[in-house]
Amino acid sequence: MEISPRRSLVLCMLLAGHSNEQIAKALGMSVGGIERIKRDKNFKQCLREAVLEIHSRAVGELSAGAIAAATRLRGILENQDTSNYHVILAARLLFDVIESARRWELEARLEKVEELLKLQNGDVNQPHNSQN
Repeated sequence: MEISPRRSLVLCMLLAGHSNEQIAKALGMSVGGIERIKRDKNFKQCLREAVLEIHSRAVGELSAGAIAAATRLRGILENQDTSNYHVILAARLLFDVIESARRWELEARLEKVEELLKLQNGDVNQPHNSQN
């Protein structure tokens, strides 16, 4: 889905965590103009897709880092010269990494279920057009 260059800038700034006021000032627009853009159906879809892509990439990066960290922690656990205190700390960190990965997986599954339910039931947030 394509959006205009100006809307792309708004999208990027939103993704970077800027407020409506900051975006409006930077782009020479009104806050109301930013809010109108954010309400646009196509813009919302682009924003949703961008957030999902960023989330997916971040999880991938974190997963790769978690694997490296887990490997390192495992080495600490298996090293005979490591003190019991540090073995316990390493084990705790390793379990925390595993728990975080499970939580991310569960969140991803829940998001997928929510998307499927919306598709199955029709998007309840979508405004209905009534003709008078």
